[in-house]
Amino acid sequence: MQAPALHLEVPDDAAAGNLPWFVLVVAVAGLLVSGWLLATTLPGELRQQAVAVARAAGEDAVSVGVSGRDLSVSGVLGTGTDPQQFVERIAAIDGVRSVDSSLDVFDAQADQRARRAAFAEAIAALDLSAVAFEPGSATVSDGSAPALERLASIMTGAPGLRVRIAGHTDDTGRAEVNLRLSRERARAVADWLLGRGVREDQVIAQGYGSTQPIADNATEAGRARNRRIEVHDVD
Repeated sequence: MQAPALHLEVPDDAAAGNLPWFVLVVAVAGLLVSGWLLATTLPGELRQQAVAVARAAGEDAVSVGVSGRDLSVSGVLGTGTDPQQFVERIAAIDGVRSVDSSLDVFDAQADQRARRAAFAEAIAALDLSAVAFEPGSATVSDGSAPALERLASIMTGAPGLRVRIAGHTDDTGRAEVNLRLSRERARAVADWLLGRGVREDQVIAQGYGSTQPIADNATEAGRARNRRIEVHDVD
């Protein structure tokens, strides 16, 4: 005779007892996923908000770094922006834990002084001995181009700064003729520069004739040195 089959049935209360564990596992998994998504997206969102704050303040030279919820700001602020208040606005963004600042404040006056000093130094270092003219005329010679090209480059790079172009002659001939010729030669150099992009308000052309010699006019070598163009920066 065959033995009767064995049937096992799980009590309803046992099945119900497993449900809380299943809910707990799902909840924990959901929290882990949410935390991962938050950790992945939050830094980018915080950076975007911080950059938006900087741009709204007109501070395009500020860079924002992010590590989790910690931000760092660097760059140069305009003179009209208070660094402490700017950092406080960044720190007030929801989700930001800390802000590390290495901001500098732009000093317009110091920058202008540095630019002027660099300009004056570059002008003083120019060798204009090759700048010459056709005999008895104000026509700039072809050999003058390299030195004048360098001068034009310096001036177009500093559009707010000026120079005085001074024309000088030796003492050969009448003083009034020499004065007129020195003026015409200074103007010819100025016009040459204007043709290379230098602004007209950057140039003052002035002639001194033979009144400011730097060598002895009694010798040909001295007279050659006295026939010259000088360029000086003007405050």
